[in-house]
Amino acid sequence: MDGKITKKKNRRPDHSQWETPAFAPSPGLDIVVDKDSCTGCNLCVLACPTDCLELDTDAKLAYVVRLDTCIVCYSCEHVCRPDCIDVQLEDKRGEEKVFVL
Repeated sequence: MDGKITKKKNRRPDHSQWETPAFAPSPGLDIVVDKDSCTGCNLCVLACPTDCLELDTDAKLAYVVRLDTCIVCYSCEHVCRPDCIDVQLEDKRGEEKVFVL
């Protein structure tokens, strides 16, 4: 080391080496973003390990871009301060499944 301190420009983890989960998403899976409550803070986008969400910087809204990569980890829902993200998972009978974390 030459004593130089370098700043990291991007604090977001590098997901380029991550593999898509080996399962097909449930047909009852949905991620709902309340557009009236979303502040565009980008926390949900940064929390998602599979890059399901992106931020529309012009509208300052998060939106779902790749639902098929969602692993139902609820990270986006947990970090959302205005509580505008709802991860919904229904079984074949149309009943909502509830997972306790």
